[in-house]
Amino acid sequence: MRILVTFAIKAEFSQWSSRHPFVPYEFENWERRREFDLFKANIGPNEVTVLLTGMGGENAAHAMLSIPAEVHDICICSGLAGSLDIALKPGDVVELGIDYLGVARQNVKAYGNS
Repeated sequence: MRILVTFAIKAEFSQWSSRHPFVPYEFENWERRREFDLFKANIGPNEVTVLLTGMGGENAAHAMLSIPAEVHDICICSGLAGSLDIALKPGDVVELGIDYLGVARQNVKAYGNS
């Protein structure tokens, strides 16, 4: 499976990058100039691409348009996503809307709970 995972900043990606052999990556035959960092690793049978989008919805939208997202089977948006807001508790719903990408809703879960 080809998996795309996004993080806003490198610090959010650091735990993954320390556990898996991610290397900087460029898509072959891709005409658009990319201003965002892209990394790739094989984890088990999966080809995982990580895109560092920068903070904010506008950066995320531009970053997603800078890569051929259609070559991936799934996209996982990961990171803090407002977890610095002490008012958020497990079970709360966080909603994110980005122009061109639509709206996503997530339940806040305590770390380690599935």
